[in-house]
Amino acid sequence: MADERKLFETMLAGLLDWVWGKGQADIQRQIQQATPDTLGTVIGHITFALVQQGADQGHKAGHDFSMDLLMGVATELIESLEKMAAAMNMQFDAQAVGLQALTQALNDYADSLPDGSEAQREAQEALKEVSPQEFGDAQSTLSDIGQRNGVNPFAQAQGQQGGAPAGASPAAAPPQGNGLMGAAQ
Repeated sequence: MADERKLFETMLAGLLDWVWGKGQADIQRQIQQATPDTLGTVIGHITFALVQQGADQGHKAGHDFSMDLLMGVATELIESLEKMAAAMNMQFDAQAVGLQALTQALNDYADSLPDGSEAQREAQEALKEVSPQEFGDAQSTLSDIGQRNGVNPFAQAQGQQGGAPAGASPAAAPPQGNGLMGAAQ
């Protein structure tokens, strides 16, 4: 469990460094091209590409990742990408975009796996578990905890409606060997 936590933290830190560093301009360009209806899909494609790249590099370094770990990293990346979109003054419904992004990332993952494989079945099961009610319950719980501590974790995107311009394309993943896995390599 401690090893998985360290892998999670290392992968997430490396990916966030990429998102807010070398990859930021390309990611912002893709987000800027999204419409209100495609923002979640664009964020989902970006999330999948990043998590897949981080996992591939980790596998090459001899690490294995559970579905829970990858889902946790994806969820954190989605939240970070929503913050980026909000900082770009895009108007959107954070709950709807987050759910759409997570669903798209899971679909991309399931589609990338060999047909009939155990990993594909696991991804398809995870997709069945993702529902608007479940996503809303998690968001509500986080908000309640934050408010008790004087913080609203959804302050930037809460209550915003709308989106951005058209023409989003799937994310270009960071190049191989850029050290997304940091110390875990």
